Amino acid sequence: MIGMRHLRNLLDGKGLVYNPGEGVVGVTDPLFWLGSALFHVPGKFLGASDLIVSHYAYVWGVVVVALVLLATLGKGARMPLAAGMGALLFAYFVAPLRFMFLGLEGPFLLLSVGVLGWLYRRATPTVFYAAAAFLSWNRPEVAIAALPLLVFFSLFRVREHGWVRALGPVVVGGAVFPLTLWLLTGSPIVQTIVAKSYFGARISLSQMLMGLGGRLEQISSFLEKGQHSALLLTVIVTAIAAHDFVRFLVSKPKSAPSAALLYSMFCVAYTGFIILVPNLWEWYITNWLGFVLVLLAGRFAALVDVATLRSPRFQLTTVVAVLVGVAILVRPQQPVRRALTTSLHTWLKQENEFRGRLGRELATEWNAKSVWMEAVGWQGYYNSARVFDEVGLVDRDTLALAKKFKCRYFVAALLELKPQFIVKRRFEVEQNRLMLSPKSCPGAPLFESDADRALFFQHYELVREYNTEIPDLFGEYSYLNLYRLRESPLTQG
Repeated sequence: MIGMRHLRNLLDGKGLVYNPGEGVVGVTDPLFWLGSALFHVPGKFLGASDLIVSHYAYVWGVVVVALVLLATLGKGARMPLAAGMGALLFAYFVAPLRFMFLGLEGPFLLLSVGVLGWLYRRATPTVFYAAAAFLSWNRPEVAIAALPLLVFFSLFRVREHGWVRALGPVVVGGAVFPLTLWLLTGSPIVQTIVAKSYFGARISLSQMLMGLGGRLEQISSFLEKGQHSALLLTVIVTAIAAHDFVRFLVSKPKSAPSAALLYSMFCVAYTGFIILVPNLWEWYITNWLGFVLVLLAGRFAALVDVATLRSPRFQLTTVVAVLVGVAILVRPQQPVRRALTTSLHTWLKQENEFRGRLGRELATEWNAKSVWMEAVGWQGYYNSARVFDEVGLVDRDTLALAKKFKCRYFVAALLELKPQFIVKRRFEVEQNRLMLSPKSCPGAPLFESDADRALFFQHYELVREYNTEIPDLFGEYSYLNLYRLRESPLTQG
């Protein structure tokens, strides 16, 4: 939802900014602007932009299901087969895919896959590699996984095309977005990368490897599709990529790497990313699952297609193997977990009425001019207050203050910035815990001392508590507190 506020300000004539007048901070996802404009420009003229945002996920749900199939469809009889398999897998995994729609950026990842599939069948290899390098910037972590692969496989084209034609498209395509970002913001690295690398838990490589099993179980729990579903998906993806790579190595004469090989290798790289990344965000898991679904849809369709050319016994074995695999993947982790699996409609309704209500009331009831909060969800979209982003995704000031004040970051930053309102998760205040601590003070408390706690409540008063109707959806994140600056001016304590 961070991007939606950028887009709204752009359509309102304030520029591609989150906080008007403060530059392009927090901008990622090139396709986000192109795709969203298709819906929001008409909505702007019709006066229905907010209505479109509220139903944005449903609109993209239809568009995405159609577009992702471009990456998996074959020719002739395989087209309806792949379409059916893709739709089936999508339906099975729609519950964990909820974050894809909630975040709004996820559909564009799959849109990139669809565009690449279309380009591979209709464009020259040069155009394909350039487009792939550019589209990889649709998310920073996607670029980390995709760009090295594109460079590596481009080397196999050097003998046939020369260095310039082989590597040129990747270099040009991959440089377009950072160059544009540098011209707009003065930095070739998006602010979100800088912020996410600075805030959050820090663990060593040895801790990552020791906690590998726990990370896979954590992903499985999120998927709600079986106790070891993440491990099974990881094995399947790795096996597909290994098969593609070995087949490429033994091919004679050596041909240019196919889009299928590039994509399966990318899925392995992205799998490694979500397993080893120190801070595992829900978006990463959802994006990974989306990529894996596209891979499986195409391969299952191809497998069944091959089976139709073989003996009845082979066909039966193939069908049974596919059904067993799907059954394992979709088996609930625990009976009680099934009760918590909610529809996309319920999830979006909760987010809109929870964070959305807070955001709307900041504008309509409180007339907020400045707010300290994390720039997430509809709470940021529905108001035009100057947002001081606690984790620096859309605000360079807070990132600088975190480096300066270290363990006293929260209270010291408030003393300097003097926001009119503060939005905090209730458990952070009650447990004196800063959820995402800065690198300058790992495990930082919300209040460094009792004096800081007293100072905070001396100048800020609790004016409203926000709760979700179904706390099980968000757990401890289901409770937010809104604090307002008292009438007396905030002074240094």
